[in-house]
Amino acid sequence: MIVARSVADLSLPGPLAVSVGVFDGVHQGHRAVFDALRREAQAAGAASLVVTLDPHPLEVLRPDVAPTLLTTPAERIRLVEEASPDAFLLYPFDRETAALSPPEFLDRLVPRGSSLRALVAGYDFRMGKDRSGGFEELRTVGEDRGFRVIRVGPTVWDGEPISSSRIRARVEEGRVREAAELLGHPYRVEGTVVPGRGIGRTLEFPTANVDVGDQRKQLPGFGVYAVLVQILDESSGLRPGVMNRGVRPTFGAGDPVLEVHLPGYDGDLVGRRLILSMVERIREERVFAGPEDLAARIAEDVQEARRILESREA
Repeated sequence: MIVARSVADLSLPGPLAVSVGVFDGVHQGHRAVFDALRREAQAAGAASLVVTLDPHPLEVLRPDVAPTLLTTPAERIRLVEEASPDAFLLYPFDRETAALSPPEFLDRLVPRGSSLRALVAGYDFRMGKDRSGGFEELRTVGEDRGFRVIRVGPTVWDGEPISSSRIRARVEEGRVREAAELLGHPYRVEGTVVPGRGIGRTLEFPTANVDVGDQRKQLPGFGVYAVLVQILDESSGLRPGVMNRGVRPTFGAGDPVLEVHLPGYDGDLVGRRLILSMVERIREERVFAGPEDLAARIAEDVQEARRILESREA
């Protein structure tokens, strides 16, 4: 997959099929759009291009109500790549972009030498100034310019369309198993391991402190979780882990941290990138009488995480 941060960096000569959106979370509804994009591209003999907007339009237009992100740009690239489009464009959204009409915006998206043959969009997609370009308006533009507009219906879960906001609420509440059902994949957090206070090592459960590096990222609610861990510069695959997010109240509390224990791993992870895939919340964060009680409970958490992860593979 070609990854570009500017239309000028894309070379896709010939016919082109495009999907545009924020695609935050890259959930099952988004994947239905990407499946339709692939079919349309194949039918038209066209290249397929996924365009995602960054930052979120509300960060520019109404920052006071802008949502947290289910996926940072780096995470979004990895997830979109799994859908196998030919190219991915991270399009910088700003006030100038927000002021464009739908035809003007489409003109900005199509690389030189390409000809737009299909625009594939979700059921509630709108583009252009004041969100003026809905399905009917875009279809009229397509009739004038010679491209098809395909609207993909909602993907429904528990009687309602899957949406990023529904998933965001579940992640915030720590309901990561439900979030995974809506997403179609485990909720992921990617970050760099930074030096910590060494508390876990004193308890004989050393942890890696993970810095996500993007304050916009939605982190799961405080608690202990069974996770699968990928060390990005290793080829060893996924490792089982126990993740804690919280303020360490047994040790006097402090700023929230995100830390993960990898049973049986004794290497130095500082400076390395990890992807944590949330499988299930084990328990909420709580205060223990002292380090010994906490260490005993962590041992139970490790066993519970092992049970959860093994049952997932069964």
